[in-house]
Amino acid sequence: MTSTLKITVAALTRKRPRMLATLLDSYGAMMLPENCEVQCLIVENDETDASRYVVDQASQLANGLTVTYVLDTELGIPFGRNRAAKEAIAWGANLLTFVDDDEFVDREWLVEIVARYRKTGAALIGGPVLIPASQEDLTRLERIFHQELTDHYVQRAEGAIPAAEQGRASPVTNNWLGETKLFTEHGIWFDETLRFTGGSDSRFFHTARDMGLHLDWAPKAIVYATMSADRLNFKTQLREAHSRTINRIRLDQVNKRFYWLRLPFSLLLKLISATLLAITLPFTGGKGILKLTRRLGLVTGRISAAFGGNSSLYTKIFGN
Repeated sequence: MTSTLKITVAALTRKRPRMLATLLDSYGAMMLPENCEVQCLIVENDETDASRYVVDQASQLANGLTVTYVLDTELGIPFGRNRAAKEAIAWGANLLTFVDDDEFVDREWLVEIVARYRKTGAALIGGPVLIPASQEDLTRLERIFHQELTDHYVQRAEGAIPAAEQGRASPVTNNWLGETKLFTEHGIWFDETLRFTGGSDSRFFHTARDMGLHLDWAPKAIVYATMSADRLNFKTQLREAHSRTINRIRLDQVNKRFYWLRLPFSLLLKLISATLLAITLPFTGGKGILKLTRRLGLVTGRISAAFGGNSSLYTKIFGN
C-alpha cells in the first residue's frame, strides 16, 4: 500500500491580489493524490497583510482543502521561501511544493508531480510552465511578444524532457516539489543574500545536484503563467534577460574556469547575431523581436557582470 504523504502546497505573494485569487481558485479545482494530507500555504512577503483578505475569502476551497496564511515582513523571495519551508517542517510535511502567485495550476498538476515522486523517489522535482491565452486587450506588439513567449515556453518545456533523461533536470520554484529533508537533513536553504536578484532557486538545485541528490522532471505536471500586459514590451523583456544573464554568470563562475577569457569573443558573436536580427525585423512584421530582445539582454548582462553589476530582477512587481 502506498504510504501516506503530508504535502504543503506553497506560494509566495506580494501585491498581486487578483492573480492570487486565480491561483487559489485553481487550487480548489485541482485533483488530490491518494493517501495524501494536503495543506495550502500562502506566504505574503510584504510590509503589511495587504492580501490577507483574498486568502480569507478562499480559506475553504471547493475540493475541501483549507488555506493557511502567514505574513513575512523580511522582504525578498528567499526569505519568503525559507519561511514556507519552516512552516511546512513545523506542520510535519514530507513534501513542499512551490508555484508563483502569477500562475495557476492544471487540474492534474499535484496528482502528476506526486506520482512522479512516488515513482522515482527524487529529492527535488520540477515541471513545465506554459502560457495560456491572454485575457487582456493587447496591442499588436504586445500580441507578438505574447505569442513568441508562448512558443518559447513550449520549446523550453519540450527541451526539459531529454535534459532530465540525461540527468540534467533543473527544477525552479515556478513549478517545484522538494522533500523537506532537503532542509532538515541536507541543510540546503534558499540563499538570503540574493534578496531581490533572483537565482536563489537555481543555486538551491545546483547545491542539491552537487551533493549527488536525485533531481527529476514531471513532464505532465503543468502550471500556467499569466503574462500580464506590462511585461509584454521591449524594455521589460530586456531587463529580465539582462538580470537573468547576470544570475547565470554568477552561478557559472564556479564551474567555468576560462569564462572571462572567452567573454570578448562571445560578446562579439552575440552582437553580430543581434545586428542581423535587427536588420531582418522590419521584413518580418516584428516577428523575432523576443529573440532580439533576449540577445541584447544577454550582451548587456554579460558586460554588466564583468564590471561587478548585480541583478535587480525582483525589485519591480508586474501584474496585480
